[in-house]
Amino acid sequence: MSCTTRVMIRVPRSSRIWRRRGCRSLATAVLCAGFLTGRLAQAQLIVVPQPSAAEVAAGQRKLRHQETYYAGRLRRSHGDPSVGAAFGEALRGIEEIRLDHPSGPMRDAIARAADPYALALAIVDDASWGGAPATYEIDVLIAAEERAAGTEQRVTLWAKAAALESQDRALSLAFLSQAYAVLGAAAADAAAGDCGFDMNTRVGALPTPAVCMVAGERIQEMLDAGLAHEAVTTFDALPAKLRERLLAAWGEPADLRSDRRLALAAARLLDGDPDGARALLGRVATAAWRAADPRPAQGHESDPSAVLRAVLERLLAAPQSDDPLADPFPLLAEFVAADLFGLDQQVSGVSTAAFARLADRESYPEFGRYAWSIAQSEAGTAADAPAYLPPEVLATAGRLRGELAAAARTFADAAQAAQSAAPRWPEVQCQVDCDRLDRAEFVKLLAMDRSGEHGVAILESVPAFGELFRIELRNGRLIALRDILWQS
Repeated sequence: MSCTTRVMIRVPRSSRIWRRRGCRSLATAVLCAGFLTGRLAQAQLIVVPQPSAAEVAAGQRKLRHQETYYAGRLRRSHGDPSVGAAFGEALRGIEEIRLDHPSGPMRDAIARAADPYALALAIVDDASWGGAPATYEIDVLIAAEERAAGTEQRVTLWAKAAALESQDRALSLAFLSQAYAVLGAAAADAAAGDCGFDMNTRVGALPTPAVCMVAGERIQEMLDAGLAHEAVTTFDALPAKLRERLLAAWGEPADLRSDRRLALAAARLLDGDPDGARALLGRVATAAWRAADPRPAQGHESDPSAVLRAVLERLLAAPQSDDPLADPFPLLAEFVAADLFGLDQQVSGVSTAAFARLADRESYPEFGRYAWSIAQSEAGTAADAPAYLPPEVLATAGRLRGELAAAARTFADAAQAAQSAAPRWPEVQCQVDCDRLDRAEFVKLLAMDRSGEHGVAILESVPAFGELFRIELRNGRLIALRDILWQS
């Protein structure tokens, strides 16, 4: 291997990885086929050798040789799933090196299998855990879908393809849209199936996903990407029974992740429907966070749903800038600490955008710049979809790619405007690991309240560490006290 190295987060299967900047922009570190559960404290920072171009070429030649061997075995065994499982293990047997697409003989072996569905699942069984894109496995699933027996198998294959597509959000959404289309609106209304599943588990990781699961995952992806109008339109187009089942399921507590009904309320607000946002807030039992609430112990978070609700209520209310007691700084700082900061960030893209809009309205451009930049990373970038996909999938992916690109541009422009409006950082003394916080490396955010006596700052170097500081005025000097620390 070459001496070139890169950093990788290796997270145990029981851990939950940071989706915002982990699974999307660090896809080479952890392939997020699902929302992994647990705590980041179990993560390890590993330096992984980066293979040279020659090593990649040699590894791919070896994998193609293995593919040829297993394609022959699969033809002779009529697609024996046990042979497929052995091939899948061999396919992922060289760390960091993958094939991009199946060869003609392998596609033919899948097409001629006695049970293409079982064979495809056997090949991709362990593809959810690795350090490289799973384009090969996605192609296997799609090839099998063409000969799958029945709606249930086809839906499962599309859902699993969506779960494996970690780099192209438009394509992942297009796969989910196809899964829902295969189910049909009539089936969705008559037999929505179970909605009460763990919202941290993507439908592609489940056997025979129900209609409600597919619909919920599809809308979650849109909310996470910041596609407010798309999420609202898609939700409103669902049959009434399915909408009600989803809202009930999203209100069931699963973990610290914020109530998805609040994210949908944020989307409605951003889409110009404040009355619809208020109606959704009325269905959420969690009370809004208040500045007078007791502070959690150091290193712990406030309830992210309570803080997000407070942000949405403030945004729905008229500006109160003339009232010195109505300074929203404590709320903005708490949202950053509880909902935005850290590898285990809790909110979706639309919620982040709603917070950024509030920060801009309340003349706190420092918060706005930070949040708009995060929302932009949620929307992400994408390449063109493979031409061999069904025309309807290609059309959906192309349309969504345009929506994501437009959202990313909007968020980037807002971040730039906030950056231009942000004041100069004040001089802040740091009590941990630095003399001057305002001059420290990796400063992502530094904001002070209107009185100039309290503030918040974030130092962050992904994926190595993050620090959140509370700033106080003491004896005429601004002092930064570290409140939360994460280190991989």
